[in-house]
Amino acid sequence: MKSYMTTLKNRAKRHRIPLKDAFLEAGVRDSTYYRANQGRELRYETAKLVWDYITDASKKQTHKKEAE
Repeated sequence: MKSYMTTLKNRAKRHRIPLKDAFLEAGVRDSTYYRANQGRELRYETAKLVWDYITDASKKQTHKKEAE
């Protein structure tokens, strides 16, 4: 089973969104990002916040490209 951090890294990469920025924009402290990047497990609620931000930001990028 993949960790939350691995799943978030893959999703951020796929949507071309820097993961650290996604954490910060989702309202998660950068210290949480660094701890998770060092191997500490994220809580589900924290991972969901970042996942939702990546999803929303990706939708906005897609709509922006279509408008151009």
